[in-house]
Amino acid sequence: MAYLATWVYCPAGPSDRVLYYAMDWYGKAWLNGRLILPKIAGPWKQFATQKIQLMSGWNCLLVKTSTGTEGWTANFAISDAGDLKYSSTPPAGGK
Repeated sequence: MAYLATWVYCPAGPSDRVLYYAMDWYGKAWLNGRLILPKIAGPWKQFATQKIQLMSGWNCLLVKTSTGTEGWTANFAISDAGDLKYSSTPPAGGK
């Protein structure tokens, strides 16, 4: 089992977006501490979608995954018109 996290900065919110995801095996996903995908299941080669709402400022996407037949495979993307910023580490001071 592994946890993946990314931080997404949205300049103005709330902002409706689409989360695209695919993973091999099983997992869950949270956005800002709220469970948004209680059960994710493969196959990892087919993307599914989930409507999400980003809040103004930094948002945390946390994913729990386990290894499957293809190894550690998890793909996530958020619809972005070029206004979002991303960080692989928690932003200092939330800014």
